[in-house]
Amino acid sequence: MDGYESIATQTALNEAFPALAHPVRRFLLEILENDGAGAMSLAASAADTFGISSQRGSHHLQVLARAGLVTVQHDGLHRHYTLAAPAFDPVTTWITTVVATATGASGTRRRRPLQHVPPRLAAVARPEDGGSCC
Repeated sequence: MDGYESIATQTALNEAFPALAHPVRRFLLEILENDGAGAMSLAASAADTFGISSQRGSHHLQVLARAGLVTVQHDGLHRHYTLAAPAFDPVTTWITTVVATATGASGTRRRRPLQHVPPRLAAVARPEDGGSCC
């Protein structure tokens, strides 16, 4: 990663990673990987598997939709969710690039000096210089 991602890519990553961080949402995405499903059945599956309310399952579906990882089609009172596969492209590209950079062509992990951190991230990466990591 010689340069830094475009604003659109940064936005996609910033929305996708928090949505992917929760096990209920990853479970829902796995259900959707082969075919779409109705909101009620998805929420009920999440409720049964994780011991949460159906309303909480619906909340997780909404988070996935806001992140653009699923699409929603409304049919009267029913909502049908499908996986938005292209939305995962920035995530897979970013992960592939990081792993390729970290391992190099040899497949073994390399250490990169801190001075290779993009300048806009330097303050975050170097808390001793006034940045804040967390």
